[in-house]
Amino acid sequence: MKSYFRQAGRTVDRTFDFRGSASRSEFIGYLVLSQLPLIVIALATAWIEASPAIEAMMLTAMVLVTIPLAALSIRRFHDFGRSGWWSAPFLALVGRTLALDVIGIAAGWSVRSPIEMVLSYIDWLLILPAVASFIAMLAWPSTKPENETTGAGEPAPVA
Repeated sequence: MKSYFRQAGRTVDRTFDFRGSASRSEFIGYLVLSQLPLIVIALATAWIEASPAIEAMMLTAMVLVTIPLAALSIRRFHDFGRSGWWSAPFLALVGRTLALDVIGIAAGWSVRSPIEMVLSYIDWLLILPAVASFIAMLAWPSTKPENETTGAGEPAPVA
């Protein structure tokens, strides 16, 4: 379990590092561990009526969790020999969700609803490539030998 926390820590350290690669275990570990704060906040505030402060706290947590995900997904595609641009549909879908949440908090549901209605047509074009890229990041094996890189995509130390 400690290795998952170390990998998640390395991912956060490399938030703006779009070079190199990220292993499948680093990607999955970050996805699992990054959801824990969101689950804790959601469970802690479930019995309280949703207020703008709680919604802003949840949105802040989602943004903080999502920022390292951009570089991580690009590095994950690099790990199996693809361009980082393959993660664009997935990142666009994540960005769209966060943008709608910001609009909902800042302007209210009456403004968010018509925007979401228009975007629902674009979602049909975006969802299939986004799901395909997400599944590829989860399932595609590395093209690099295990002893060539560590979980953080850095060269393994020579003994």
